[in-house]
Amino acid sequence: MSPKYRGQHLAEKMLKIAEDNAIKNGMLKFKLEVRKSNITAIGFYGNFGYCVTEEVTPDSYLMEKVL
Repeated sequence: MSPKYRGQHLAEKMLKIAEDNAIKNGMLKFKLEVRKSNITAIGFYGNFGYCVTEEVTPDSYLMEKVL
C-alpha cells in the first residue's frame, strides 16, 4: 500500500465492505487464500475472525470466517 494511504484503516474498511456484500448475497462463509509466508496478512485476517482451515498448496492456506 502506498505510504500516503497507510494508517487510514483502508484494509479494514474494504474487508468490512466485502463481508457485508457477501452477507447481503446470502453467503454464510467468507473464504480467502493467503500465502504462508505472508505472516502479516495471516495475523490481520486472524484479528477479524478468520481461521486457517486447510493447506491449499505447499505455499498457501485457506482461511475462513463464518458470517
